[in-house]
Amino acid sequence: MNDAMDRSQQVQKDHDRIISTGRGLFESYKQFSNPVMEAYEKAKRPLTNTMQSSLGHCYNNLESEIRSKLSAGPMAGMLNESAAGATTSNDIAFTNWAFQLVSAILPNLIAEEIFSVQPMERRKAQIFYLDIIAESNKGQVKINDKLASAESGFNADPTYPLQQVSEEDWGTGDGGHWGYVGNADYLPCLPGTFEIRALAIDGTEMVLVDDGEGHFTGDVRIGGTNTISYPDGAFEVSFVKNVASGATILATYEYDMKLMPEETPKIRLTITDKFINAIYATLGAIWIMHAGYDLQKAHGIDGREVLMQTQAGLIRRAIDMYLLQRIRLGAKGGNFSYPYTAPTGVSKQAHYEALQFKLREMSTTIAKNTRMNAGNLIVCGQMAFVLIAGLQGFKQRGNLTDSPQGPYIAGTWNEYTVVYAPDYPIDEFVMGYKGSNYLTSNFVYAPYMPFFTSEITWLNFFEGYQGTGSAFGAHMIRPKGYVSGKIEMT
Repeated sequence: MNDAMDRSQQVQKDHDRIISTGRGLFESYKQFSNPVMEAYEKAKRPLTNTMQSSLGHCYNNLESEIRSKLSAGPMAGMLNESAAGATTSNDIAFTNWAFQLVSAILPNLIAEEIFSVQPMERRKAQIFYLDIIAESNKGQVKINDKLASAESGFNADPTYPLQQVSEEDWGTGDGGHWGYVGNADYLPCLPGTFEIRALAIDGTEMVLVDDGEGHFTGDVRIGGTNTISYPDGAFEVSFVKNVASGATILATYEYDMKLMPEETPKIRLTITDKFINAIYATLGAIWIMHAGYDLQKAHGIDGREVLMQTQAGLIRRAIDMYLLQRIRLGAKGGNFSYPYTAPTGVSKQAHYEALQFKLREMSTTIAKNTRMNAGNLIVCGQMAFVLIAGLQGFKQRGNLTDSPQGPYIAGTWNEYTVVYAPDYPIDEFVMGYKGSNYLTSNFVYAPYMPFFTSEITWLNFFEGYQGTGSAFGAHMIRPKGYVSGKIEMT
């Protein structure tokens, strides 16, 4: 137990260290972090500790990557303006541009608002989630059983915290005996609360209950001994038939928790870690000198700025859609459908009211699956979004005509965040849950380097090539925390 507690504490320290280190790095890159802070303040959005940490690590990862790739080349030392022999204005401009891309992409991803975000320090790094472990044997629960886990939610006997003991093991039948003796585990037992169940050799279930006076009644053998001592839990039972071979004798009863506080069932919170690898996405851009010159002269547009915006948009869309497709394909919590058109004889208002009931059904299914939380997130394809955006209580947040390319957070419906994903199949949507902290979410997005790029390499006098890419991690923790929806179009 001590080893497990030490491990859990160490994992918690590791996570706290990653967040703290990242925030320190964020502060150290003020040239790039200050504009992000100003943008968040202007938008009246909180810049969370996690986002600050993610940006800090990404800035640092980008700097390390640039240093390692270019340390032997003509741009060596470009991150330090005082470095000898490598401080041209072009070098510094390129570096600033690369870092500004990170600032432009990461805070604009929808991932932070709908997933747990845990920054990666290295290409292979840890993510963290919470498990709750039993520290007592009680009924069917044994020490080191997982009462709740990130993968499955709360999955143990719900009576574990109560003074009730559910299905305590009182022995195993061998097919040749009807009498059994032993002791109840939790004391003192409360009179009149015992129910003993066992399977007979003929397949019938035998049930014994105590009469509150220390004796068992029910399917008892005439002439046999059937007693229970409430203070010390000593019992002797005589079933009317022999207990089937391999069948467990199960006892459910209550005990006086007030008199024996040391019998209080105990739990241990553990923080579990899992290693994931960064996922890479790369692309190349062809830079035509004439096009850049024409843009500048004819329209006053900086070609480099256009390229930055285009690349940032493509990378942002790629990351968001990759994550959203992961939850669409990985949802295992259930499948639901709803007709787009109201059935004959049903008014449009009644049809929309029925949709609200369907969404509530999906939400409560998530709660049933996980025993932890109901849904609070809906990711929609086109026609699902049309329906949900028409519900009473929907509050628009973004304007579709002004939205960036790719998925965006369109608004809220009651307590649900609504995301429009134009690359989803038009008739599909997914409902899920975003936890309030990194330990309770269903899905983790782990930024490593949201954007990295090389300087333009001229292949000839008029054509240049530039490589760009992104690196991040992702992990589905709880597939049953997501349910799938389908809009019936016919």
